[in-house]
Amino acid sequence: MYNKIIFIKSSYKINKKLNKNIEISFIGKSNSGKSSVINAITNTNISITSNTPGKTKTINFFKIKRNYYFTDTPGYGYSKLKKKTLYNIKNLLKNYIISRKSLTGIILLISSNNFFKTLDYKIIKSIKQKTHILITKCDKISKKKENKLIKNTKIYLKKTNITFQIFSIKEKFLINKLKIKIKQFIHL
Repeated sequence: MYNKIIFIKSSYKINKKLNKNIEISFIGKSNSGKSSVINAITNTNISITSNTPGKTKTINFFKIKRNYYFTDTPGYGYSKLKKKTLYNIKNLLKNYIISRKSLTGIILLISSNNFFKTLDYKIIKSIKQKTHILITKCDKISKKKENKLIKNTKIYLKKTNITFQIFSIKEKFLINKLKIKIKQFIHL
């Protein structure tokens, strides 16, 4: 399904009109692995990755199938950007999450290194769409820390409909688990 992905456009503005598209958005802090996850599940290098946080400043649209899209969003919370840039990114994300009618599901990336900070809680509270959390970069932590993250995430998400999984782009079975969740979101 994802092997014919093509880049469509980058946008600084949100079109609120209702259309027939179905979008799954990848949202998270700067350097949480959004582009890498898109590349891992599509088995491509279509989404540009960088070791420097704060590079993505637009919403990037990728067509995966007729009327089905992935979006790669700017990272939030990178304090080294200019205040005006941070403000613009915050408003772009907020408007996208709240008013984009074709936004069907959100894959929220939380790095295992920076687990659930205040901004993450604010983002989670503003989301009304189906949401699946990826705790990324789990190949870089101990099994003990991974188990603690799983336990704490279950406690935090107990009274929500949000699902989650640990994730590493190096583990094929974790990538396949995410693909199944995305298919559930878009009913394929």
